[in-house]
Amino acid sequence: DFLHLSGPNGVWNRVGGISKAGKGVVIGMLDSGIWPESKSFAGAKLGSAPDPANPTKAYRQGSDIVMHKADGQTFTGTCQAGPAFPAATCNTKIISARFYGENFLASLATPGDISPQEYLSPRDGEGHGTHTSSTAAGNNGVHAVVEGNDFGFISGVAPADAIGGHEARR
Repeated sequence: DFLHLSGPNGVWNRVGGISKAGKGVVIGMLDSGIWPESKSFAGAKLGSAPDPANPTKAYRQGSDIVMHKADGQTFTGTCQAGPAFPAATCNTKIISARFYGENFLASLATPGDISPQEYLSPRDGEGHGTHTSSTAAGNNGVHAVVEGNDFGFISGVAPADAIGGHEARR
C-alpha cells in the first residue's frame, strides 16, 4: 500500500494483477545467500521441458535451468550444490543460485574456522540476502512472523517473477 502497488490505481492493477506483476522477469541478487524454505520462495518443482501453457516457466535442461523471459531473451542458470543446499533446492521461483567464497575463506584468521551460521553454499545463514530477495521478488500473501512478532502478510514488489543468479558472497 505504501508503495502504491495495490488498489485500483496501483501498479499491480495496471500490469494485469498480482499474478502478472513481474511475470517473465529474472531478478539477479548479489548478497549473503537465500533461505529457500521461506514461503516467499515457494515454487513448483522444475520440469524437464518448456511448458507450452506457460512459456516463461523455468525448467531444467541437463544441469542448467532455463527460462524464456518476457523480453524474448533466455536466462540460463545453475543451482550450485553445497552444504545445506542440494542442487534440487532450486524451483520455479529460485531458478539459479551460486556461491563465491574465495575472498571470504582467504580472509579467515584460521582457515576453515567459520561460524555455525555461515554456509559455504548459496544458503543464507544471517538473513540479509533472504530479506532483500523477498522484498524484490517474494511471493504475495506470505504470513510473516519473525522471532514471535507478527508482521501480517507481505509481498515482494514483483511477486510473479523468478530470482535467478542469486549469488552468495561473504
